[in-house]
Amino acid sequence: MNVSNPKVRLGQRNFLKMVLGGTKKESCLPECLFLWGPANSGKTHILNESLRKSSIDKRIEINCCEIMCGRRGFFDSILRQIKYEPESDDQLENIGRCDTLLTFTQQLSQYLHTDKSVIFIIDRPEFLFEQGCGDIFLILRNLRSYVQRHLCCIFTSRLPWSSFAQMTQCQAPIELQFPQYTSDEVFTIITDNLPSKINPEIYKNYVRLVLNVHYITCRDLNKLWKFVNLRQDQFFEPESKRSGQQLVLWRNIQSTLKKDIQKTNNSDIKVQEWIDHSSVNLPLCSVYLLIAAFIASVNPQSYDKRFFVKARSEGKKRRGVMSTVHKVLRGGFPHTRLIGIFAQISDRKLPLDSILLSNIATLISQGYLIRDGSLHKPKYRSNLSKEFVLKLSQNVNFDLDYYIYSNH
Repeated sequence: MNVSNPKVRLGQRNFLKMVLGGTKKESCLPECLFLWGPANSGKTHILNESLRKSSIDKRIEINCCEIMCGRRGFFDSILRQIKYEPESDDQLENIGRCDTLLTFTQQLSQYLHTDKSVIFIIDRPEFLFEQGCGDIFLILRNLRSYVQRHLCCIFTSRLPWSSFAQMTQCQAPIELQFPQYTSDEVFTIITDNLPSKINPEIYKNYVRLVLNVHYITCRDLNKLWKFVNLRQDQFFEPESKRSGQQLVLWRNIQSTLKKDIQKTNNSDIKVQEWIDHSSVNLPLCSVYLLIAAFIASVNPQSYDKRFFVKARSEGKKRRGVMSTVHKVLRGGFPHTRLIGIFAQISDRKLPLDSILLSNIATLISQGYLIRDGSLHKPKYRSNLSKEFVLKLSQNVNFDLDYYIYSNH
């Protein structure tokens, strides 16, 4: 979905252009920016758009979820981005060991050029506090004073700065809020993505009808976009379209839209409802994660050893039989179990690092996985049907029913 309409988020666009200096090479960057707002409110998109139009020499992107790989892995990810140069082949091999804040700041001073402007984009900084790494947040907040280079740290978060001020007691950065999209802004963004072979005026009326029903209970742009696509075919049925009467079109969809109100804020909405309306293209890592999540959801944990450890060491595992209905186990499964099953079924050919964590977060945001439990001990549940997971497994030549427990 294209959200680049210049009329949307005009105030935030102008503010970032002023603060980041636009195309002026000699402009002075602020020490720290803090962008906050709910998910799908345009923070990342508007920031990336502003940076593309600026004269920044280098940008470093940091997802604080990577702290789950340990401090050394977190620091190493940042230093590799700084050290990387397209024209050089061996610079990544020369990064020394870095597992303390002192070594980290020293290496930053060594690798950053004094005549280059650098932007650090730090996403989800609240995760550092959840993992007990508030000292890293303080260093990043005051990074310019520690390394004495021309740089700016831009934090993007769903929480306001006041939530961090209570834990840090440091000076507040320049703060920019991204509020939830208004109904008019959502209408503008969605109607800019007009499907082909559809009358623009009729489509705008349809989008307005959907927003009138759903916007009261749901402000999430992606979810509203999915509901527009979900009922689009039903609204534009050939018989109703030929009649050309708006009242007929409205009556055709009214009852269905009202039923959807109960689903709008329900995190258990099945993804299969959207599969027929959009193509699903997933990376290999995400496919194996979804298969692992489904296995963990329908199999008791006590059977993991039977299906994986014994199967690999003794070769005596009894073949499972796919039943027609699989009930998802209550309570979900822990993060460690998901990673363990993933490592077994993918034969460790795929990475077990920040890329994997990023894929999990993406699958949750797209509704394929459901996250339960506390922030410190998250649990997950699969939100997919057996039919959909079977299609995924067939695409990667994975024998799903071999790993599914059945008491039949």
